[in-house]
Amino acid sequence: MMRNGLLIAAAVLLGALWIGAGQVRAEQKAPVYTSYTHNYPHQVPSDYVYRTERVFAPPAKKPFSALFSSAKKEAPGQKAVVAGGVLMQERVRDLVRQLLANPAEEIRDNYVVTVGTFVNMSQLYATSSLGRFISEQMITELQKSGVEVIEVRKTPSIMMSSNDGVFGLSTDMDELSTVYDAQAMVVGTYSAVGGEIFINARLLRNSDNMVLSTGSLSFAMGAMGKALLADEGMPVRTGKPVAIRAFAENSRAKDK
Repeated sequence: MMRNGLLIAAAVLLGALWIGAGQVRAEQKAPVYTSYTHNYPHQVPSDYVYRTERVFAPPAKKPFSALFSSAKKEAPGQKAVVAGGVLMQERVRDLVRQLLANPAEEIRDNYVVTVGTFVNMSQLYATSSLGRFISEQMITELQKSGVEVIEVRKTPSIMMSSNDGVFGLSTDMDELSTVYDAQAMVVGTYSAVGGEIFINARLLRNSDNMVLSTGSLSFAMGAMGKALLADEGMPVRTGKPVAIRAFAENSRAKDK
């Protein structure tokens, strides 16, 4: 009788141990994590006690590049303006590619070039910030492409002002040279029609006005195009003409 009781007690004890071990295995297999404690990649024992003063998860670290970025928020539309500026530069770059793609003569080796301000196709004495931007950017792209370019606004001497700074560019004819050694000139027109802007450019030989190469493009006007066209006007024609002299090829060879 006593033996049977011992067997029953042993069986009960073994069953309890088996159930307890199963619960431990279940807890270890699928531990319960909460949002206010750390979640570990490995299994955590069921009797583990979280000993930390931190209740919430640590904030996510900013990328290293964010340390050098400005914390100032961009104004509405600022991204669109920046993107529009990059697109405008790429359009002028494409215009220069066209001018240099199929010229009547090799431009890089045979010509020194000046760049004129792009004007309204319907009024050749009217221009705007768009026309000035195209010519400014074209000087950059031509020089980067290996073309020799003369800056016609360069003054013969440096102009200094104690309050304003040091200047080397001017549009005052009394402060500029009257003759430039250039053999070709980039001229161009633009036209805004039906929400689109059309641009045409030509490289002309100064000696006989021969068209050496051409380029054209069109694109949607957009907010930046409207802004660049907003100040279009016609200047008062008071300036004196500037002569452009085509220098001999042998003089260039000596210089080189």
